[in-house]
Amino acid sequence: SFMRLPCNTTPATAALFAELVPQYFEPEDVSVVTGGREEISALLELPFDFIFFTGSSAVGKVVMRAAAEHLTPVILELGGQNPTIVDETADLDRAAGAIAWGHNAISGQWCIAPGFVCVHDSVADIFVEKLKAAITRMYGADPSQSPDFARMISEKDAQHVAPYILPDKTVLGGRFDVPARYVEPTLLYPSDWSDPAMQQEVFGPVLPILRYGDMATLIEMLKTRDKPLAAYIFSRDEATIEHFLQSVSFGGGCVNLTNLHCWVGSLPFGGVGNSGIGKYYGKTGFDALSNTKSLLISPADKTVDVYPPYEDKDIGAMLAPFS
Repeated sequence: SFMRLPCNTTPATAALFAELVPQYFEPEDVSVVTGGREEISALLELPFDFIFFTGSSAVGKVVMRAAAEHLTPVILELGGQNPTIVDETADLDRAAGAIAWGHNAISGQWCIAPGFVCVHDSVADIFVEKLKAAITRMYGADPSQSPDFARMISEKDAQHVAPYILPDKTVLGGRFDVPARYVEPTLLYPSDWSDPAMQQEVFGPVLPILRYGDMATLIEMLKTRDKPLAAYIFSRDEATIEHFLQSVSFGGGCVNLTNLHCWVGSLPFGGVGNSGIGKYYGKTGFDALSNTKSLLISPADKTVDVYPPYEDKDIGAMLAPFS
């Protein structure tokens, strides 16, 4: 049987699940539970066979502690600040378009969205201008009028994202309207590692852009941070790409693209470390959610004499038919 607990910040979707699921499934097979902290706490006390959780790292730790009480296995798809690298050899137009879309799709409320961009000193200013142009091309001069630019899921989330906007570093956007759940696509440049938007996952359309001069130094900095759910690199240099992929630990990602790896059903998806535990999608997900039951079945009229005394017995030969 399967029990689903929809997110309580999307009550309309939760209500739709609660309405539709009983129409197609028996209650002992699939059920929907709605509620908040009290209901979640009660559920986590039950001895489930498996728990699959999508959400923040903080709540993921709560879920894992509760699961440990029953030794329940888990998949935790969490989050983090996903790095995006643009080096001096990159196709800047391609990088600008991919990052503009990848970061602002669903108004940045996508766990694999680029969280910040590190651009080589030699192309940083040019890249920022191309990124500004790409965002304007996609969402217009006033994104609040664009049918393609989403709103924040709630006023609370809009209020959470707005303080990350630093007026003195804002080179595009910066406007917000909390009652309307609107935060404009915003670029912060030049950003640095101490900016508020670099301290945790923003989960909104505010993108810090940092400059770097040396790839090795940048990689060492990235390795000091929590391991992200995703990472992206734009480069034409195969050695640089390979160095980045081999040196930085992250859940999954793309080379010269953003976000699209999660659209490929055959690619295992999930985080590592603070961004999650376990992978799913395709056969990987089927295996993760299955208990492999190993059995050795012998015909009722056959036996294997593995019992003492062992003198003059060839145990290996007797077991050979089972190899």
